[in-house]
Amino acid sequence: MKRSPPLPRPPSADVVEEVRAALQPLSPRPYTAADAREAIHNLGRFFAVLERWAVEDARAGPGPLATDPDDPSPGTADYVNLRRT
Repeated sequence: MKRSPPLPRPPSADVVEEVRAALQPLSPRPYTAADAREAIHNLGRFFAVLERWAVEDARAGPGPLATDPDDPSPGTADYVNLRRT
Protein backbone atom coordinates (compact mmCIF):
# COMPACT_ATOMS: atom_id res chain seq x y z
CA MET A 1 0.00 0.00 0.00
CA LYS A 2 1.28 3.45 -0.94
CA ARG A 3 2.01 5.81 1.92
CA SER A 4 0.31 9.16 1.85
CA PRO A 5 2.43 12.30 1.80
CA PRO A 6 2.62 14.23 5.07
CA LEU A 7 -0.12 16.70 5.85
CA PRO A 8 0.66 20.26 4.75
CA ARG A 9 1.21 21.82 8.16
CA PRO A 10 0.39 21.16 11.81
CA PRO A 11 -2.92 22.54 13.08
CA SER A 12 -2.91 25.77 15.04
CA ALA A 13 -3.43 25.77 18.79
CA ASP A 14 -6.88 27.33 18.24
CA VAL A 15 -7.96 24.50 15.91
CA VAL A 16 -6.63 21.87 18.31
CA GLU A 17 -8.60 23.45 21.17
CA GLU A 18 -11.79 23.66 19.08
CA VAL A 19 -11.52 19.98 18.14
CA ARG A 20 -10.71 19.01 21.73
CA ALA A 21 -13.75 20.89 23.03
CA ALA A 22 -16.01 19.45 20.32
CA LEU A 23 -14.94 15.85 20.94
CA GLN A 24 -14.72 15.99 24.75
CA PRO A 25 -18.46 15.24 25.23
CA LEU A 26 -18.00 12.04 23.19
CA SER A 27 -15.14 10.72 25.34
CA PRO A 28 -15.56 8.96 28.70
CA ARG A 29 -12.14 10.31 29.79
CA PRO A 30 -10.52 13.73 29.56
CA TYR A 31 -9.83 14.52 25.88
CA THR A 32 -6.36 16.04 25.62
CA ALA A 33 -4.75 18.29 23.03
CA ALA A 34 -2.70 15.27 21.92
CA ASP A 35 -5.96 13.35 21.35
CA ALA A 36 -7.29 16.27 19.30
CA ARG A 37 -4.11 16.46 17.20
CA GLU A 38 -4.38 12.72 16.53
CA ALA A 39 -8.04 13.11 15.50
CA ILE A 40 -7.13 15.98 13.14
CA HIS A 41 -4.30 13.91 11.66
CA ASN A 42 -6.56 10.87 11.16
CA LEU A 43 -9.26 12.98 9.53
CA GLY A 44 -6.70 14.54 7.20
CA ARG A 45 -5.48 11.07 6.21
CA PHE A 46 -9.08 9.94 5.64
CA PHE A 47 -9.68 12.80 3.20
CA ALA A 48 -6.33 12.11 1.50
CA VAL A 49 -7.51 8.54 0.82
CA LEU A 50 -10.82 9.81 -0.54
CA GLU A 51 -8.94 12.23 -2.80
CA ARG A 52 -6.63 9.48 -4.05
CA TRP A 53 -9.62 7.23 -4.81
CA ALA A 54 -11.34 10.07 -6.69
CA VAL A 55 -8.23 10.60 -8.83
CA GLU A 56 -7.96 6.86 -9.52
CA ASP A 57 -11.64 6.68 -10.44
CA ALA A 58 -11.32 9.69 -12.76
CA ARG A 59 -8.34 8.10 -14.50
CA ALA A 60 -10.25 4.82 -14.92
CA GLY A 61 -13.02 6.58 -16.83
CA PRO A 62 -16.77 6.16 -16.49
CA GLY A 63 -18.05 2.96 -14.98
CA PRO A 64 -20.62 0.66 -16.51
CA LEU A 65 -24.19 1.93 -16.50
CA ALA A 66 -27.24 -0.29 -16.21
CA THR A 67 -29.15 -0.72 -19.45
CA ASP A 68 -32.53 -1.44 -17.88
CA PRO A 69 -34.46 1.90 -17.96
CA ASP A 70 -36.88 0.59 -15.32
CA ASP A 71 -34.08 0.10 -12.78
CA PRO A 72 -33.06 3.50 -11.36
CA SER A 73 -30.64 2.02 -8.84
CA PRO A 74 -27.50 3.74 -7.58
CA GLY A 75 -24.76 3.84 -10.18
CA THR A 76 -27.12 4.08 -13.13
CA ALA A 77 -27.71 7.09 -15.36
CA ASP A 78 -31.41 7.12 -14.46
CA TYR A 79 -30.62 7.23 -10.75
CA VAL A 80 -28.21 10.13 -11.27
CA ASN A 81 -30.80 11.97 -13.36
CA LEU A 82 -33.51 11.38 -10.72
CA ARG A 83 -31.25 12.89 -8.05
CA ARG A 84 -30.66 16.02 -10.15
CA THR A 85 -34.36 16.80 -10.49
